[in-house]
Amino acid sequence: MSPSVDPLVRPPTASLRVLQILVAALALGLLSFSAVVVGMVATGNAPTSSGAPGARAVGSASTNQLLLVMGLLSLVCAVAGFIMRGVMIAGFRRQLGPVATSSDPTSLLPQFQTVTILRAALAEGPALLGTVIVMISGNWLGFLGSAFGLCMLAVVFPTRGRLEDFARDVTGRMASL
Repeated sequence: MSPSVDPLVRPPTASLRVLQILVAALALGLLSFSAVVVGMVATGNAPTSSGAPGARAVGSASTNQLLLVMGLLSLVCAVAGFIMRGVMIAGFRRQLGPVATSSDPTSLLPQFQTVTILRAALAEGPALLGTVIVMISGNWLGFLGSAFGLCMLAVVFPTRGRLEDFARDVTGRMASL
């Protein structure tokens, strides 16, 4: 007699794949939006505050302020993502207690998913702001924020190794899938 398998429970590799697809979708959405903005700005069809296609929506002083805000927001979100990971790991250690001593990293997959999704959202927000800055001002420097956001999404992209590192950080033990 074979053991019963719950059809609603996905194997850990499938759950990790879903998380990879989610983070990749965030990156592809940002890239798609950026490509549309490039087309709009290059053809003079970007939306403006005056409503006239091709007119600059904001002046250079306002653009510089927006770029400064985007840069600061990018740095704050990146640092917050790294700090948040440490704080959440400490909370998971307290919350899980003796359960956290398991060497099976798949038992921590829900916690890993939570941390990864939050960090990916923190990376995507300022990146989208950069693309919007390009759209409303025509200043291509806004794409620096988008590029930084894509790099941060690459940093948090979920892999087996990152799940194992996360499990090790939570449990204090080496783990492997």
